[in-house]
Amino acid sequence: MGIVRERTSKAFEINDLAHVTKAWLDYYIAVNKEYILSESSVRMPISDYLAQYSGEVVLEKNIDAFKQRKFDLFFERNGCSNYFEFKYVQPDYTKTGKEIQRFFNDLLRLKVMAQKWQTECFLVVCGSKKDFFNEFMGNKGIDKNAFNPWHKPYCDRENIYRKMFRFEKGLIKYIDFNDIDIKNLKNNFLYGRDKYILSNEFCYIYPHFFDDFFYVKTTCISLQIEDTSLSAVGIWKIEDGIS
Repeated sequence: MGIVRERTSKAFEINDLAHVTKAWLDYYIAVNKEYILSESSVRMPISDYLAQYSGEVVLEKNIDAFKQRKFDLFFERNGCSNYFEFKYVQPDYTKTGKEIQRFFNDLLRLKVMAQKWQTECFLVVCGSKKDFFNEFMGNKGIDKNAFNPWHKPYCDRENIYRKMFRFEKGLIKYIDFNDIDIKNLKNNFLYGRDKYILSNEFCYIYPHFFDDFFYVKTTCISLQIEDTSLSAVGIWKIEDGIS
């Protein structure tokens, strides 16, 4: 169930959420240097922050379009719906094929809602500053031996995350679904071991749901990665990529 609380009338700003998340991470990393967080850990301080607003906060909200899939967090305020997915960057994991696929799947989960009226969808990526740069933002190639369900090595000539995101506030990336690496991720989304299956309702109402689905635009709306801090936080808005 959602939690409804009346506490403040101020406008919700996504950059405020980024700053609060980063401040919490800086403190947490300073106190627990040997402990690695997860997406589920990051959700709690963010949901606590959102609880100050009047509106509904729901963890693990069902995705109507897909069977047995959920959004990490849903936040509704003043008639505007906000959907969130969270990723925590980790060494020896974020550049594996399995985690790259999870990033890609999260983008497409959010894309489901991106065309809805008064709806905004966000991917929040965070971690230690070192890991954020080396494993996610940096230009290093991904692990050649990374898990790949199609038994083909991902291209290691550039960081594949740069095919999904720009790393400067305000910059936009249109994902190229003709790119060979992106095609592999798309095929696994549709046909792989953990493929996404349409719900019965969507199958009936939208039998050609996937025909115009693979158009995605990501916009970097916040990137907190200061030299003096221990952590980094990036937030990307996910939208329909059809111009």
